[in-house]
Amino acid sequence: MTLDELRNYVVNAQWFDKLGTFPESPETLVIRTLEPPEEDEEWDWLPSTITQEDPIYDPPLNVIAEGLGLRDELRVRSKEYYALALRSLRKLPDELPLLIVGPENATPAARGAALYAVKQCVAEIVIGAPGFWSSLIPIYSAGYWPCGITDERHLVVL
Repeated sequence: MTLDELRNYVVNAQWFDKLGTFPESPETLVIRTLEPPEEDEEWDWLPSTITQEDPIYDPPLNVIAEGLGLRDELRVRSKEYYALALRSLRKLPDELPLLIVGPENATPAARGAALYAVKQCVAEIVIGAPGFWSSLIPIYSAGYWPCGITDERHLVVL
């Protein structure tokens, strides 16, 4: 993925418009609701706040970028694309019906997760190694929420 492709995905994103309808796949754990599952599926949530640690990369992408002499480039591009994603996500309502479970509203978490994914995708692109986070952006843009990862490293998508 390139920065131009990322820009296109973010600007044209149908953020969370198709929740619960992701096609079944052997490599993906598809969930249709945030209600607790009947079977014991073991998976962990992907980060939903900008300050959470990246569960995929060790060392973190910003450390890799610094080692490559790309710290300033990463800082500039991260701010630019984070702002772009924030503007694009403003069209979201405060509550999305599929993200309401009892008194809990996961809409802010979904929004935060999308911002986190965009930030990490920018870092992958800047260091020249599009990977996990870059693969999530088309899923977000198409209207789904890639919200977790299983112990087997399969993606969990709502």
